[in-house]
Amino acid sequence: MGEALSEVCEALLHPDGYYPPGNIGPRIGNWLNSSPRPNWIDNVEPTDQHAVSYGCGMVFIYYLKDQLGYSMKDIITKAGTSLAQTYTNLTGKTGAWAAFTTLLDLRYPPGPNYSPTSDDLFPIEIGILDSLALFPDPVGGGSPSRGTVTLQKAVTTDTTVTLAVINSNSGPVPLPLPAGSSSPVASISTPTLTIKAGSTSGSFNIQTTKATPPTKTRTATIVAVAVETKYALLTVNE
Repeated sequence: MGEALSEVCEALLHPDGYYPPGNIGPRIGNWLNSSPRPNWIDNVEPTDQHAVSYGCGMVFIYYLKDQLGYSMKDIITKAGTSLAQTYTNLTGKTGAWAAFTTLLDLRYPPGPNYSPTSDDLFPIEIGILDSLALFPDPVGGGSPSRGTVTLQKAVTTDTTVTLAVINSNSGPVPLPLPAGSSSPVASISTPTLTIKAGSTSGSFNIQTTKATPPTKTRTATIVAVAVETKYALLTVNE
């Protein structure tokens, strides 16, 4: 915790000596590029030599500052024995790790190798989805359709939308979406959709199946998640 705070203060107070070429620069990559990412919010590493732990701490401190809006003074003076306790002292809530990673994973899902130009990944825009549309819909069995995710406004950085297709009678959609979400009615071309900075929409391919034996009508639910969730019911006619 102390090393994470020290690094954040160094970058905030002396950015010219922190980020330019020739200096160490962003220090969060070891943690950000771990898969899975270890939880150093509830747990504490007692030295200042563990780059993965203090990388996690740095990202979390910036989350408190630039996503939740707390001042550095409050973050420091209300610090607890762990970063999770600091979150509770500031917000009055528990569940720091879940709140933090649920938001972060939408923009920076574990798996890809990221090369951030800054330790500060926030703010991450929330409440950005406007609609999820399918065309054609209905569609014949075995034929393709296309999904289009539209945002409320253009995003300032590349934004990841998580996608899935599930059986329409499977009840509430579990979040986070399970890996390999699928339906015998249709499949999607990719589990995530990246909407580029400056854009307001993005599209993905959907492939339907033929029923054996043929049935009159089948349905599947297409899901798009970027903090909030949008659903679209795809109807497949035989």
